[in-house]
Amino acid sequence: MKKSMDKIKDMLAYLSRSSWEKRQYIKYDKERRDLETLTNRELSSKYVNTKAKYEYKRNILSFFVGAILLAIFMGMWGIFYNAVKQSLKLIYSVSASNELAVASLTIASIFFAIVVILIIFFLFMYLNSLHYLHRQLLIIEEVRDDRK
Repeated sequence: MKKSMDKIKDMLAYLSRSSWEKRQYIKYDKERRDLETLTNRELSSKYVNTKAKYEYKRNILSFFVGAILLAIFMGMWGIFYNAVKQSLKLIYSVSASNELAVASLTIASIFFAIVVILIIFFLFMYLNSLHYLHRQLLIIEEVRDDRK
């Protein structure tokens, strides 16, 4: 019983803010030490490549969020609206059963929810990679400033 309580305490301690900050610092310190071992030219090359990737991803993100994602959402909303409209027509028609209308409405809702969840998931993953690149840039800039 005591072992299970200790495991629970260790797990809660692992999830705490201070433990997370310590793990982040250890990760930062390791990355910084790795960058400090590079020559000036290697560090400049890494900086340029990372900066180019970051700018490219940021531009693509703003383009997608500003234009294409909006168009996809509007298009998907139109498809969902038409499916709901057809379901409502089925409900009020004499030849169709209510179960069919409810089933088609449910399927349309589930499809729309899955598409929205997938878009949000991919957007989250893209933002995560953008965050990582920005973090890398900041560390490289710190190392470069320390060398000056």
